[in-house]
Amino acid sequence: MSTDTPETPTPIRLLLVDDEPGLRTAVKAYLDDEGFDVTTANDGEQGWQVAQELLPDVVITDVMM
Repeated sequence: MSTDTPETPTPIRLLLVDDEPGLRTAVKAYLDDEGFDVTTANDGEQGWQVAQELLPDVVITDVMM
C-alpha cells in the first residue's frame, strides 16, 4: 500500500502591473482568491525589474500607463 500523497500543484505566478492603486488592489485580491501567486508593480519600470527577478508565468499590465 502506497502512502504517497498527491502533490499540490504549484500556483501560477502572475505579475500585475498597474499605476492605479485601487484597481491593482482589487485585481490582486480577486486573483489571490482564485489561487494565483500574485506580485504587483506600480509602473512599467518597476514591473520590468520585478519580471527579471521573479520570472513570472504571466504578466498582466495596463496598456494606458
